[in-house]
Amino acid sequence: MSADHVWALVTNGMRAHILRDLELSGGEKPRPLDLVMRARADTLRAHVDGSANSPPDALSEPRDILRADLDPFAAEVAAELDRHRLAGDFNSLAVFAPQAVARALNRQMTPGLASTIFLEHPPILLPIDEKTLRETVRRAIGPAAKG
Repeated sequence: MSADHVWALVTNGMRAHILRDLELSGGEKPRPLDLVMRARADTLRAHVDGSANSPPDALSEPRDILRADLDPFAAEVAAELDRHRLAGDFNSLAVFAPQAVARALNRQMTPGLASTIFLEHPPILLPIDEKTLRETVRRAIGPAAKG
């Protein structure tokens, strides 16, 4: 793969948008669908409906509940990205995520996937429409992709 194939991950820890083929200019047609993943949030669901197996004190803070769901979601997202990286679909990745989410993702990434990251950026508020999201990400990665 000689040319850069640029993808971006935009996530808030509960939802992940994987934007593909960001290097394409406006005249070229990108792939029709970007990838969207949602966290299962099993711990949060169990806590809300009262079926949690842990004592009530164990996950008393909302932050703890969300953190319990974050690592499995980060592992799922990292595995999906790594499958596409290994298939040669991309070789450059920009990550837009809150610090805690970025750390969870980094813990789950293979060294090969981590080596494709050329930009880590603060999060973009989700949800926004796909066209606006793609344009916002392209503007943010423009200077990083050139340098």
